[in-house]
Amino acid sequence: MSPEAEEVNVLDVIYPTHVGIMQPASLKAEPTRSSEYVPPVCFGYLPEAGQPDLSSVMAGVLEGSLREAFLHNGASLIWIEGLGEFLGVGHIVRGNGGTPKQLTARETLVTNHHYTNSFFTISGSAPYHMRRLGTEFCLESSQFGGDCETLQFVSSLALEGDKLHVGYGIMDCEAAVMTMNLSQALSTLQLLPQVDQTAPHA
Repeated sequence: MSPEAEEVNVLDVIYPTHVGIMQPASLKAEPTRSSEYVPPVCFGYLPEAGQPDLSSVMAGVLEGSLREAFLHNGASLIWIEGLGEFLGVGHIVRGNGGTPKQLTARETLVTNHHYTNSFFTISGSAPYHMRRLGTEFCLESSQFGGDCETLQFVSSLALEGDKLHVGYGIMDCEAAVMTMNLSQALSTLQLLPQVDQTAPHA
């Protein structure tokens, strides 16, 4: 994005895919509440009765890998020339404190654990929709070989030639970068069935 850009596309919801328009000028902090100000990036997306959920899209595609789960957005998308699509990575919260009771919003925030990640692609032009989805994975812990941290999600992607740099957070305390071949990431992707992914919005 150039500093002179008047507006940019922002991925608001991965599935059903919803892309909104943001004006960079709106990102300016307000001096009176700069420590608390978060620019709005929710573009009026509202769920609608009858809208297909994520599990119905994944059924039969990944052999149950992502059923009954919601893919949360993370890193900014990067353009993959060979595919003509944007590559992203989202995360899934697999645990919610180990209790069947209804959790308050605050309890959910502090008890979520066991995150997994998944690469995905978004079509290269409007109308935007999710095209491919990868199998779940987590990045091996440097402290506990053969396992992953309970809190871990990818927050940045950068492409350098055929190398994909994956930046991620650990336990909301540390940052790390892992590098893989782009082909390795793309090999996890499977083409999704063509379903209506129109995201209703206000």
